[in-house]
Amino acid sequence: MIRNVSSLDVKKISHLHYTELKGEFLPSLGRNFLEKLYKGLIKEKGTFILALEEKNALKGFLVGSFDFKQSFKKIIRDNFFNFSKEIVKQVFKNPTLLKNIIETLLYTKKGISGSPSAELVVICIESQSQRQGMGNQLVKELEKIFKNQGVKKYKVSVNSVKSPANLFYKALGFKKNKQISIYGKRFNILIKNL
Repeated sequence: MIRNVSSLDVKKISHLHYTELKGEFLPSLGRNFLEKLYKGLIKEKGTFILALEEKNALKGFLVGSFDFKQSFKKIIRDNFFNFSKEIVKQVFKNPTLLKNIIETLLYTKKGISGSPSAELVVICIESQSQRQGMGNQLVKELEKIFKNQGVKKYKVSVNSVKSPANLFYKALGFKKNKQISIYGKRFNILIKNL
């Protein structure tokens, strides 16, 4: 079953993001940061989170946005103090995170001009449930939402060395638009027409 998440789901979603996407930047800021981020995302009107459950157990989720650049700015502005406390804790433990934090704040301006504002921001499926069509189900639900709101195309950014993820999006009809560098890695900006 796919449904919209509520504030009651924040701990589960944050835990899944933290454990399944551990090598990525956002989990490096800690579980408390992720919880605060998802609380902010749930409240943001232009952004939505879909949960995929089986037998009342969370198997995956997806974050989509009609304009993540604007939503991200608003979430940061509205939660600046709460985010700052968590970020300072993590930077104190690992000062190299500061560079990534600055890049994240500049991400929405980094070489993505001309691409659509609608975006698949994050998708996460628990590892034992991957390759069972759950990611595909979440993306199809996202596309229904986008189509109902008149969105004609949307983007997703994917680490260029993550072959399974790039192949997943290619199979769904995404086309590579450009490549950017962030966090010392290359990311493909993929676009799909609806």
